[in-house]
Amino acid sequence: MTKFMKSKINQMVCLLGVTMVFIGIFSPWVKWQSWGSHPSGSVLGIETADGWILLVFAILASISLFKSTSDVGIVFLRLFPSIIITLGGWLALDYFWTFAPYGVYRVLMERGIGCPLIVYGGSILLISGLWELYAWMKMRSLH
Repeated sequence: MTKFMKSKINQMVCLLGVTMVFIGIFSPWVKWQSWGSHPSGSVLGIETADGWILLVFAILASISLFKSTSDVGIVFLRLFPSIIITLGGWLALDYFWTFAPYGVYRVLMERGIGCPLIVYGGSILLISGLWELYAWMKMRSLH
């Protein structure tokens, strides 16, 4: 199996994406104003099952940061979780109101900062993974 040295710039880009995803998971996904008997509040991503699933995939993607050389397994260890994170972030962004408690009116809700951070961080991870896949394919074609 062909291994190659990772680009430091690509590792920094991956670190930026993973950091944004971790911050997004621990940030509010939905906020609402008080109305009647419901006080105002918010739901953090880590308080949801979706947040825990994205956390597992973010940890998988961050494992690829700790290897100085890379092969196809490490490349896909970054690519596959980044696709899941980006799609999961888009779903959370589109359906943010599903994370609010029952009885809170949708007109009183707004998106928190967590969902966009996950989408942006997942997209950065995806770009980083594609960049590394391209470098791996280019290096493999030279041998």
